Amino acid sequence: MSDDHTHIEYLFRSYYARLCYFATQLTGDAGLAEDIVQEVFLNYWKIRLSFPHEQVAKSYLYNSVRNACHNHARHQDVIKRHASFAHGEDVSTGPVIEEIVRAELMGEVHAAIETLPEGCRTILKMAYFEKLRNEEIAALLEVSVNTVKTQKMRAIRLLRLRLDPLTIALFLLLQHFGEWVQ
Repeated sequence: MSDDHTHIEYLFRSYYARLCYFATQLTGDAGLAEDIVQEVFLNYWKIRLSFPHEQVAKSYLYNSVRNACHNHARHQDVIKRHASFAHGEDVSTGPVIEEIVRAELMGEVHAAIETLPEGCRTILKMAYFEKLRNEEIAALLEVSVNTVKTQKMRAIRLLRLRLDPLTIALFLLLQHFGEWVQ
């Protein structure tokens, strides 16, 4: 029997049960834990590691098992997220879905705004995106406050004709709560 074989056999007999218990605590699955520990010993054997002290080998084995358990857990999380997302069931993607809805909404609103006459479009953007008051818009454009009010009302009326009511409601809701991003 070679020294490598004796060394690995000794480590296996000494630490296999302990490492399986450790891995079971990390994974919650005794069968998976055994597989992970066996794989760690197999890798240890393949690369013919030989440490000068048993304590170093023990530390290596525990770290390897811990890392393998964490890698397995991360891999399982990725698989679950991918499967859930593919089936439209991923609850954790709630913020992602909200951002997709917001992006689609913004795209529709911006496209409709771009079809407005220039004066309506400019005033609407200043009022809703730059959050300027009517007086500020009037001063910047050198027009009367009544002109600003009229152009805003005209722009909103035209948008109501161009946009679906749900889109308008969502736009106003987002704009009202200050979550609208240009």
